[in-house]
Amino acid sequence: MKAKVTRKKHAKRRHLALLLPGHNEELIIATTIRSAVVAGLDITDIYVVDDDSNDATRSIALNMLPKKNVLTVPRSGKAGAVSQAIEHFGIVEKYIWVHVADADSVFCADYFRIYDKQLNENEWSAAVGFVQSMRGNWIATYRSFSYTYGQHIFRRLQSWAGVISVLPGPVTCFKTDIIKELDFAAANSPQTPRSHSFYTRSG
Repeated sequence: MKAKVTRKKHAKRRHLALLLPGHNEELIIATTIRSAVVAGLDITDIYVVDDDSNDATRSIALNMLPKKNVLTVPRSGKAGAVSQAIEHFGIVEKYIWVHVADADSVFCADYFRIYDKQLNENEWSAAVGFVQSMRGNWIATYRSFSYTYGQHIFRRLQSWAGVISVLPGPVTCFKTDIIKELDFAAANSPQTPRSHSFYTRSG
């Protein structure tokens, strides 16, 4: 997505933060955080917003991250949790870019090293990565088919036509200057398949 906001100098802000919203992700969140570090992120640039989990999600995050990088909110749904976390952590003031990913994601070894190099704030306002589904039951198989269709076919056609309208939640990175333009209320239902739709471009 081409940037339409006013260009600014960002000498005092760090380049990229990772924000992980999650609800009851104790089985995978440690793997997610470790994979992000291996993929090139500093541990201090990783933030977790715990959406009122009733398992060990928060305590695991606190054991792995600085205490100030972990927030627990009343049950808000993914969009609501992300919105509160961005404000609480001061993401807009501290970073040029924020990558929002599901707390059950596993990043490939060079994901953030590659991603970070492509983030040109003078040209883009949002960037979309690539997601693959891990093998599993029939639900995982269906999800894999959906991702394949959505990314290899549908999204490529949209990109060619310059009309990508929805940015998928697990792999989307925003320039923080546009956060104020995003409608976080558009899909604020707890952990639904449509929780990515608050990234919909307005207009």
